[in-house]
Amino acid sequence: MRLSSAQIFDSGTLGLQRTYNDLYKLQNQISTGRRILTPQDDPVAAAQALVTSDQQAVNNQYLDNQRTAKSTLALLESHVGGMTEILQDVREKWVAAGNGAYTPSERRAVATAIREDMQQLLALANTKDATGMAFFSGYKGGTQSFVDSNGTITYQGDGGRRQLQVSSQRFLDVSLSGQEVFESITQGNGRYVVNTDSANLTRVGHDAAAAGPFDNYDGNTYRVTIQNQGLDYRVEQIDTTTGLPMAPAVVAAATYTSGGAITVGGATITLTGTPVDNDNFTISPSTNQSVFTTINNFITALETGGTSDALRASYHNQLNQLGLNFDQALEHLSAQRSKLGSQLAELDNLVSLSQDVNVQYATQLSDLQDLDYVAAYSDLTKKKTSLDAAQTAFVKVTGLSLFDKL
Repeated sequence: MRLSSAQIFDSGTLGLQRTYNDLYKLQNQISTGRRILTPQDDPVAAAQALVTSDQQAVNNQYLDNQRTAKSTLALLESHVGGMTEILQDVREKWVAAGNGAYTPSERRAVATAIREDMQQLLALANTKDATGMAFFSGYKGGTQSFVDSNGTITYQGDGGRRQLQVSSQRFLDVSLSGQEVFESITQGNGRYVVNTDSANLTRVGHDAAAAGPFDNYDGNTYRVTIQNQGLDYRVEQIDTTTGLPMAPAVVAAATYTSGGAITVGGATITLTGTPVDNDNFTISPSTNQSVFTTINNFITALETGGTSDALRASYHNQLNQLGLNFDQALEHLSAQRSKLGSQLAELDNLVSLSQDVNVQYATQLSDLQDLDYVAAYSDLTKKKTSLDAAQTAFVKVTGLSLFDKL
């Protein structure tokens, strides 16, 4: 086989270039700490690294959403806690207002203090988050939740809840509906309410809170009427369409005993006092009422209460009903706060899980992309030795000439 000088030069140059390229690649790998500099270095590993990087980016977004949701819900839980404290303060004033020695002016002073409490509650109900979105307006975050028009407080939002995706399968509420928090509060004991006829002339207490079990209530409307000079009572079912008693009477005549329990349709009430004929009490299913309406009713009762027997009876019976309504409102807010606490606990778990997943993704990327420095330095040494030998050989081979032998 004949080899020309040009072939020898080309072959030697090509070998040196390949070695230089190998050294250049090793140098870049060592300087970047990456085994894969271009996809052609390891196509399979490069594809796996790309998929893992995308998954890590999505997980990081979930982690950001989780932190945002946690911050928002913590603030929301704090506001609901503040509302609970305000309502507890109002209930303490309700207890004080039951003092029979209070004069009308003292009651009006309590009403003034309660107005301040309601304004504080209204301010919290209209709270906005860091982005300017109302916490309690549902989907209508850009709308003020509640508007006070001459003491009448109206909800402006809707029943929705804004959500944030905190994992591939989990969307978490990061707002509440004012309709749910402030207006969907059942009256009475949560199953039925006892209303006193405004024509009652004597003070007769009714207690639907201490009675039970409430779940036996059949949902019908009943009227208990005192008769026979206060010695007994009758019970009639009321047609809710016409408002008239249905015949025959459920109980035509039963002996009235102050403090004795009266049970009808699964509802039980306790009447106390010395009534007169035609004093009556209506048992009806609980309906939802705004906490602001309940507070306003309390203020009205305080400001309109008088010293006559009829006004004292009306005031006393209103207080009984208001006490049950305040208890329902406090229980309702407590349930909302408990739910927020559960969501915060869930977010703690999700954040911890996402951080663990991030560590796993980082480990996978390291296994796929990171350089083995020991192997790289070993390859660098071998390549350098090979280059030195190739350069020496190239010089010697290219230096050969026939003319040297002549």
